[in-house]
Amino acid sequence: MREFDKEAILAKYRRITTEYVDTYVPDISIESGDIRYAKASDILVNNYDRRLLNHIENKKLLTQKEHAKLWKNAKDGSYITVVYDTAGNRHHTMFEFNSSNFLAEELIGSNRDTLATFIVSDNLQLEYVVFHKPDGTCSYRWLSTEWSEYDEAGNLVSVETFRTSNGPFAVGIKVDAEYYDYRDGVLCHIEQFKEFDTEFPEASARMIRQFVPDRIYNPTLFEYDLERDGDDVAVTRTCHYTTTKDMTVTFRIPAKEVLRMKEFGIRI
Repeated sequence: MREFDKEAILAKYRRITTEYVDTYVPDISIESGDIRYAKASDILVNNYDRRLLNHIENKKLLTQKEHAKLWKNAKDGSYITVVYDTAGNRHHTMFEFNSSNFLAEELIGSNRDTLATFIVSDNLQLEYVVFHKPDGTCSYRWLSTEWSEYDEAGNLVSVETFRTSNGPFAVGIKVDAEYYDYRDGVLCHIEQFKEFDTEFPEASARMIRQFVPDRIYNPTLFEYDLERDGDDVAVTRTCHYTTTKDMTVTFRIPAKEVLRMKEFGIRI
């Protein structure tokens, strides 16, 4: 399994933040082209998250089809608004959520909040909480950065997500990373480094060391092996639980979902 180099991943986060995030100006009020709608998944608020394990773990394609009109009796919180710019490029998505009792409501006078994901490039997506003020203006709080990389053949080879570790006033950073390997252009292996936290609670660390001294944590390590089994795909998930013990689970992705994923460019 790849080594998770904590210093290197944090240096990468600082570089991406300095070169791209700090200079980016989010704006949900751009002159728009098409406005489309997609059902919000129970698992994913962001339908355009590029991480592949969301689909693999749920054994189905989670990306929802876009519609030109909002369907009849659509309820708040059940759909995502997809905004295209005048050149026809997907610019950002919006998801409205209830902001009752949210601290920012008292701090800045927001009366409703939006989760907005800006598709900056093939490599970069930025997620913000948008606070709508009574005077009609908005303010933005950065929530996460998703950085994706590709090989020369255009295959997605990594997705790294950076967010604050414990809310808007935290100083730490939490990292989730997925790395993909292919055989003849088909996804066959995934390595996941889950929930690395620069401010991992010392109380939790002491408890882990006390009860499972050789436990691997911060981050947790997973590997996934994917093999064709007839028309289905068999998945073996291995959690490297301790330095001497692995925990393995197997499951299958049915053929119809394998085909659906292929239609959306995910070849497993």
